[in-house]
Amino acid sequence: MSRRHDLDRSRHLPGVWSADPRTWCGGAELGSRRPGCCCLHDHQRQWGGRRGVRGGVSIPAEHSGGCHTHGGGRGIRCSSSSPFVDHCTIAGNSSDDSGGGLYCDNSSPTLTSCAITGNSAINDGGGLYGRSSAPTLNNCTIAGNSTSEDGGGLYLSVSSPTLTNCILWANYPQEIYNYAGTLVLTYSNIYGGWFGEGNINADPRFVSYRGYDYLLRPISPCVDAGDPTVEDAIYDWHPRWPAWYPNGARSDMGAMGGPGNAGWLP
Repeated sequence: MSRRHDLDRSRHLPGVWSADPRTWCGGAELGSRRPGCCCLHDHQRQWGGRRGVRGGVSIPAEHSGGCHTHGGGRGIRCSSSSPFVDHCTIAGNSSDDSGGGLYCDNSSPTLTSCAITGNSAINDGGGLYGRSSAPTLNNCTIAGNSTSEDGGGLYLSVSSPTLTNCILWANYPQEIYNYAGTLVLTYSNIYGGWFGEGNINADPRFVSYRGYDYLLRPISPCVDAGDPTVEDAIYDWHPRWPAWYPNGARSDMGAMGGPGNAGWLP
């Protein structure tokens, strides 16, 4: 279950692969020193052990799931880096520290059309933990994550994230915990509500279909409720879009909407 790429020639890391055969658990560590990435399933590891990736890499179509780490492990760890993460499912990871799904330290990751779901952390940030970071999330779904402390969905410490067309729902104990930071959140659905243009507080009406989780039902308030200046790539007129799922050109909220939603189709 591994593929290797020469990062001296390419910073495009597709698929599921392991940079270190000695690594027991999935997840990707994105740093500024040594190239590498690991995405395996249903394993355990203690105290990390992953290699890093230089800033500015692109990681499309990854799946990081079923990992448990001690001392902070997470599905993806970013340290002093600015990766682009595209069409990723970061699910079912757990950490005995902070950041069950994604841990950002002094980093500026950009996540597009990603689902961060079912992750957990003993400390802060079940879904995403950000410290001195500026993450950008476009059309992401953050749902069903939990922590014993603060920030079931997002924990932000002295950070300045920007979220657009996102869904934050059913994270415990709260969707967002923001400490001494500046959060820009627009055209998103947040349980309990959040100030910002175009934001709503309504049951997203998730549904699973043909192996895809967190799809939106036709009656979901998130359909055609995203940024009106952004269009979905796939909507009603497209021959590959199922006719029984009405969907206009205006972007939807969540991982399955927006200009990147075509990437989820087989």
